[in-house]
Amino acid sequence: NGWSFKYARRQWSLEDNPDLRYAALSEFDRAMISYAKRQNILSSAPEIIYADEEKKVLIFRRKKTIFAFNFHPCASFADYGFPTPEGKYVKVLDSDAAEFGGFGRLIGNEEHFTVGGRLYLYLPSRCAIVLELTD
Repeated sequence: NGWSFKYARRQWSLEDNPDLRYAALSEFDRAMISYAKRQNILSSAPEIIYADEEKKVLIFRRKKTIFAFNFHPCASFADYGFPTPEGKYVKVLDSDAAEFGGFGRLIGNEEHFTVGGRLYLYLPSRCAIVLELTD
């Protein structure tokens, strides 16, 4: 595009177009912001737990919340393991949920337990998952 900055900004009008999926993405954005405010997670610095450039996976933590992103356009990963503090984690949000225009490949409110200091997740392609440490 000749290094044009015309489209290098957030275009809020896209969510109003019923032919596009941005309305559902906007709902996920609202849910994520609401969660962040409730948990006051922006008061702490993010700690990058895992960054895999080849697989396009980024996992970081703020307070007791883990954010796992799979930016790969087509590869999903089963039993993707990464180090994390011991305990039980509950999935509180995922961008693949039907309410956010996703394909519903993950179970709602699913519980995950660390095994040997690692957490294992199914990371569908183009998906964000938010987990909260409960125990």
